[in-house]
Amino acid sequence: LGLDWFDQQSSSDDGEVAEREENTWVDMEGKSHGQFRLVLGADLIVCSNDADLVATTVDSSLMEGGIAVILGASADVRFGVSDFPDACRSLGLTVRVDENILEAYEGTGEEDGSQKQLVDGLELGGYNQRACTYGHDFTMFTINKPITSS
Repeated sequence: LGLDWFDQQSSSDDGEVAEREENTWVDMEGKSHGQFRLVLGADLIVCSNDADLVATTVDSSLMEGGIAVILGASADVRFGVSDFPDACRSLGLTVRVDENILEAYEGTGEEDGSQKQLVDGLELGGYNQRACTYGHDFTMFTINKPITSS
């Protein structure tokens, strides 16, 4: 089962709303699927147009009241990362951005539960060493899709 950013667009090139079931996302075979309460993603934004595409995909696949957590490289090494929060907000999503999470965690000595688990997992995977080697850190986006009254 695959997912393509381009299949999740809410409007076609001519500005008309694309035909798809409401509150669904579309797989690579064109089948609609229900939305999720939790969406996890890593290293999704790698070029400038990915910000809008990933935001639309999160919006399509996330149910109202749901949360998405996206982890990726920082804006100094990935184009589009700095545009992602605004792309999400333009769709009515709320976004919390935690930049340089390895540096921030190591600098405070505080042990925030979820951030500590994330940093410990990254270090087990060798990412702390890579961050030092390649000179970049990570950005974590926590995205909420508000419940609307309808």
